[in-house]
Amino acid sequence: MPYTEIETQLSLELSLADFNFMEPGNQTLTHIYQRVYETFPDLCNNEFLCSDCCGGIHSDPEWHHIVRGALSRSKEKEFSRVQKRADSHGFWFFAEINNL
Repeated sequence: MPYTEIETQLSLELSLADFNFMEPGNQTLTHIYQRVYETFPDLCNNEFLCSDCCGGIHSDPEWHHIVRGALSRSKEKEFSRVQKRADSHGFWFFAEINNL
């Protein structure tokens, strides 16, 4: 099943926001999910699972996959808060907004 309108909108909002709601420094993926959910609660559909979307075995909400994709795309931009994936698995580094 392809993305619904909600997942498409979340992807767009994350791209536009460039994760400006995240604190600077290294952040865990779990904390990033929490902040995304706090910032966009109406766009985080916990009922639409990865297994529903992709037919895989994972039972995480599909919006987690959207967040990881948005992080990866953002780190490729020249001026983005998402500077790189941190040295440890499950961590991402966010720059200070005034240092971009």
